[in-house]
This record gives sequence, C-alpha cells and structure tokens, in this order.
Amino acid sequence: MRITDDKASSPLPRMFDIFHQSFSVTDISTAALLRTSVLEMLLEEGSELSYRLARSIAVLLGNNIEKSVEVFKSVKKIYGARSKFVHNGKRIKKEDAELAHKITCDVLRKLYAINDNMKTIQSMLHQGAFGIPPF
Repeated sequence: MRITDDKASSPLPRMFDIFHQSFSVTDISTAALLRTSVLEMLLEEGSELSYRLARSIAVLLGNNIEKSVEVFKSVKKIYGARSKFVHNGKRIKKEDAELAHKITCDVLRKLYAINDNMKTIQSMLHQGAFGIPPF
C-alpha cells in the first residue's frame, strides 16, 4: 500500500493501514491511540473534534436513536481516554482499548460497505441525524 500526503487521495487505505499497524504494538494504550486516530480520519480538519467525531460515528453506526446515543457516548468515552493518554500520560484502560477496537472495526466495515468517496460520506454524516441512517 502506498502512503501519500496527496490530499486528493482517499484516506480509506491509510485508515486500514493504521488500523492494521495497531495490531503490531504490544501496549494497549498505543493500540487504542492508533485506532482512535483512524476514527479521527473520518472527519475533516477543524475544531470541536471530540463532539464532531462522536456525532459523525453515531450517525454512521446508529440505526435508531437509542443506538446512536449509545455510540455517541462510547466514542466520547474512548476519545476522552485517548486525550488523557496523549496529554497527561494516563494509561488507557483495557475495556476502553477494547471499545476503541470494536468501534473502529464497525466504522471501517461500514465505510467499506458504503464504498463512496470520503467527501460524500462526510457530507452525508454532517447532514444526518441520530437514528436515521444516511446510507
């Protein structure tokens, strides 16, 4: 797989590459960091990252309001754990690392199934609502 900085290229191959690299590290905090980085790649650059990330993934994975709310809370939880690790060195708990793994797998599966360009997906997620799958 060729990794490139070309902004026009799809991030999906890089997302899969980073996800696969997460299996080659033995430290669960580092693995969770890599997996949440994959989730961040779903979004365009900008502010309010934690909220936007949680909202977009909740719209992507939630097929009803309850599931969307559950996903939103889970993403906020793992992103909070990731931030504490990156900024304060606080180790990520095993259950949070496992949750990051599960959500990253679910997101990658869904993106692969959608098979559309990332700009279209991002636009649909931005316009989407909890419990109303845009795809």
